Amino acid sequence: MGESPPEVEDRVEVYSLATGEWKMLTTVPPTGTEFYGHPYSFINGALHWVAFRRTKDNMFLEFVSVLNLEDEVFRKIALPKLGMNGNKLPTFISAYGNSLALFQKVSMDPLSIGLMEEYGNASS
Repeated sequence: MGESPPEVEDRVEVYSLATGEWKMLTTVPPTGTEFYGHPYSFINGALHWVAFRRTKDNMFLEFVSVLNLEDEVFRKIALPKLGMNGNKLPTFISAYGNSLALFQKVSMDPLSIGLMEEYGNASS
């Protein structure tokens, strides 16, 4: 039998330009959260990444993982329906003023765009 993979400890560090030092945060994203390798967006004093969790039936539940830099706490924001969620099709995130813009492109299909006009409200 093969060896079990080593356990990985989640940790988050933030670099402060004011102090020139790294600080270990006491909060981390929820267990099982995976991040795409896409860039983050900075909106409303927080960093935003598109993240996902695997469901029991091997689907992918996407959401926006948010790190508020003021209180240094992670939160989740639901994604608006872009038509292809659940199939591990990468969703890209960008800032549009104080709103989140989300993009999904699948091969030759049209580009799906979602704009969250009311910050944090997936149905806006």
